[in-house]
Amino acid sequence: MRYFGRGLDRETKERLYQESVNWYSLYGVSMRPVPPDYAAFEAYWDRTCAEVLEHNRFSQGTFKPRRGAFGPSPIPWVPEPLWRAVSDQGYRFGVWLIRGTLPPALRERMGLPWTARDDRRLRLVGFLVRNTFGRLPWWWRLAPQVRAAYRREWRSAVPRSLPRAS
Repeated sequence: MRYFGRGLDRETKERLYQESVNWYSLYGVSMRPVPPDYAAFEAYWDRTCAEVLEHNRFSQGTFKPRRGAFGPSPIPWVPEPLWRAVSDQGYRFGVWLIRGTLPPALRERMGLPWTARDDRRLRLVGFLVRNTFGRLPWWWRLAPQVRAAYRREWRSAVPRSLPRAS
């Protein structure tokens, strides 16, 4: 299910798959278990999700409610109670997002709840992302670490039209 983008047509998926196989082969990865084309890969992936992957201790921990998962506030001027409230909500949202974007067969095998309401909400989140994120100035779409790297490289060469991050 596509939530966050337009998706790719079959021809583009096949080309991307073949390019990925070629790329991995350059690193010496064995090509023995690699399906010959995208359709065969899809069949392999569907079977893996439906029959092979297991809901083990690690994956169970991923979906377990957790407080303080992001640790103390990394921003000095954000009070700890506010950081905790916001970061805990962010963590819950991230876990929900992961659960929603899993293949339905895998989500079912793992016993992870997902309702029609959850699906409508995820579609709404996808709509908002598709229709807002791409309209933001490119600078604002970057992670803070990436912006910092650009600032280091462009310290004196940043064009005036780009917003300077603080």
